[in-house]
Amino acid sequence: MKKSVLALSLCVATFFSLTACGTSGESTGGNTTSESSQVVEDNSTITIDGIRSAIQLYDPDFDFNADKPMFSVIGAEDGWMGYTSDGSVVKVYQYAGEEEYDSAKASYESIIGDWPENGGFVLETNDEAVKIVFQTYNGNLDSVTVPEKPQAEIIQVGQTCTIPDLCEFTLNYAELKKEVLPPNPASFYTYYPEEDGMTYLDVSISTKNLRTTARSADEFGSVTAIVGAGYEYDGFSVIEESGGSDFTYSNIADIAPLETAVIHYLISIPNEVAEDETASITLELTMLDQDYTVSVR
Repeated sequence: MKKSVLALSLCVATFFSLTACGTSGESTGGNTTSESSQVVEDNSTITIDGIRSAIQLYDPDFDFNADKPMFSVIGAEDGWMGYTSDGSVVKVYQYAGEEEYDSAKASYESIIGDWPENGGFVLETNDEAVKIVFQTYNGNLDSVTVPEKPQAEIIQVGQTCTIPDLCEFTLNYAELKKEVLPPNPASFYTYYPEEDGMTYLDVSISTKNLRTTARSADEFGSVTAIVGAGYEYDGFSVIEESGGSDFTYSNIADIAPLETAVIHYLISIPNEVAEDETASITLELTMLDQDYTVSVR
């Protein structure tokens, strides 16, 4: 009988010990309700990794793999930048707290006034779908609204298209060239000489900025060439300057409001497929958040 009483006393002591530990959060065998509440709270925390994962629900290839933006210029604590598979620039800035964000917004109202804010993070992009993803993400991926990707519009060389309040553009030409020179070369100019075994596909697009502020020329578009049996080739862009007498890189040139600039997208294609006239060439053109398809050959 004494042994039974002793055993019962030990069990009671053990029970109260585990309960006390569970209440303090130091044991996994404690208060289930407390732990569940903590998990929900953690899931509702917005982080840059969570924002990346949310955007990847819409664009699986997206990542913040570009150089950091100049976040300190707008009073942010940190920043990240990447590109969607359509070529849209996505920049996210983080502020230390609401007070810091409010102060920055007051100081830089003309820049960040209309940028979406979520949990101390601020988004800069022209991609409307990414904006929807960012604004509906609350720390739980199940909360994200994932827009359907629109079907690409088929356009022709010489056709002018308008994206209201954003830009107007005309596809001037898409031509295969061994070397690319500015249309009106000056006595000194930049050009792109022939590459061994390669041919340039020069895609010229006149682009008019319809926004109220100047924008970097490289924000307006991107071009991918689909050649032959589905081979994909990307390139880089340059912009005409001084009346077409020279080229400069599009990422260091701005297009002012209502100004029209001529941007060239240069794509290197192997001679093997460039010179094969039976091989089709199709352009996948993205201008801001709109997709277009162009049949070149």
